[in-house]
Amino acid sequence: MSKISKLVIILTSAILTLLIICSCVVFRYKIIYDFSNIKIKSDSLSGISVMTYNIKCNDRLDFSKSGWYYRAKYVAQNIQENLATIICFQEVKIEQYDFLKNCLEEYESVILFRDKTSLTEGTPIFYKSDCFDLVSFDSFWLSDTPTEMSNTWNGAYPRVCTSVVLKEKITNKEFAVFNTHLDHLSQLARINGLSLIKSKIESCKVPAIITGDMNSIPTSQVITTFKSDFDDLNDIWGWGENEGTFKGGGENANARIDYIFKSKNQFELVGYKIINKTFDGVNASDHFPIYAELKI
Repeated sequence: MSKISKLVIILTSAILTLLIICSCVVFRYKIIYDFSNIKIKSDSLSGISVMTYNIKCNDRLDFSKSGWYYRAKYVAQNIQENLATIICFQEVKIEQYDFLKNCLEEYESVILFRDKTSLTEGTPIFYKSDCFDLVSFDSFWLSDTPTEMSNTWNGAYPRVCTSVVLKEKITNKEFAVFNTHLDHLSQLARINGLSLIKSKIESCKVPAIITGDMNSIPTSQVITTFKSDFDDLNDIWGWGENEGTFKGGGENANARIDYIFKSKNQFELVGYKIINKTFDGVNASDHFPIYAELKI
């Protein structure tokens, strides 16, 4: 047998092996992890309630208990048990957005993905369509050129903020929701990002709710500066500074880096909690969601 023939056999075997592995992955995703029947019901839900939830982006090769394919049902269960009329997510990849839309059929949603790659992620806002009308949708990049896909403040990735103005049908009152995920490496990007969001809120001319993973602890310059103009709902409710939201590693391990803020002297806070639940010993994400109820 010639060397060329041997090489062809080796390459053919390698390709067949790769195809078998890929087929097994697809089979596991499509059959074992069939999400099509997961539906979140919100029939009697009303009023303004908000959840912010970093669901941890999908590592498509992770089939362990920390992988999305295992955690997805627990994310849905967490949402169902603490259902809000407005749900703001972070670290949402395309297939995760499809999953959430399938689960939350009674909600409308808006999203701006941060780039055009297959690994892109976004910060969607879901709102219950029988509670609110969408007045406007104006999302942007956190950069010097917010209307263009860009990253100008030394951030690890382009970052975005998804924003909407909603009208509550019961009261006919309008308010804005801004949802973001600040950079995890660049403090300049975090400070400038929140400064840009503040300027966008001021241009809305309506009260605002701000949610997101800020990658900053409560005593950081990023948060203390922002709190000059906006209320941290955790402070108002007195939940406690030692209650963390991030369960991953690094310098922010077990710290509170996820927040819900509101415009000062606007809204009445009637409920607040950090949802620190695990499922069969597994965290649904490396972040705990936060839930709040407000009146306008």
